[in-house]
Amino acid sequence: MHQYTLLLACLTAGCTSPLVRQASADLATHIDELGGHMAIYQRALETDAARRIERIASQREELASLEFQLQERLAVWRLLGRKQAISFYEGVQELIQQSIATTTELETSLAQERKALRANQTEYANQRTNFASLAKQLRAMAEEPDLKTQVSYLVEFAKEVRDEVEKLEAAEENQTTEDEPGSE
Repeated sequence: MHQYTLLLACLTAGCTSPLVRQASADLATHIDELGGHMAIYQRALETDAARRIERIASQREELASLEFQLQERLAVWRLLGRKQAISFYEGVQELIQQSIATTTELETSLAQERKALRANQTEYANQRTNFASLAKQLRAMAEEPDLKTQVSYLVEFAKEVRDEVEKLEAAEENQTTEDEPGSE
């Protein structure tokens, strides 16, 4: 992407009109705004991820608290000789184990989501850097070129045209030589 922008800048440095310069300046501003919006979006993604992590931690705390309460009750029931209540507890414990298995699956899924989110965040950060660089190049294009820049551009352009003409003449000469009778 940068190569094309630089090429465009080189090709138009000496030939840009005020309209092109203004369009470049406007485009640079819009790209800066887009980069800012991407930063806001990235912060929203980070906030969302932090909230999900906090929600999981809260659920784990709640689960640990419930397990502790059940252990307390079980100790009391054993002291009182409540076999039916202990049987009830075993059923509850089985449900808790199922809940733990479900939570583990959820954690695995969330870990994958976090990994994907981090990958996207890095990508957005890189894109913001690219946008800033592109905006800088466009602002440079938007500036009125000085006489030295214009002359330098025209000299370079003339050299490129001369080189291309020489290549075409050489190719034509080679083609003419091949087309002559007896050149085979």
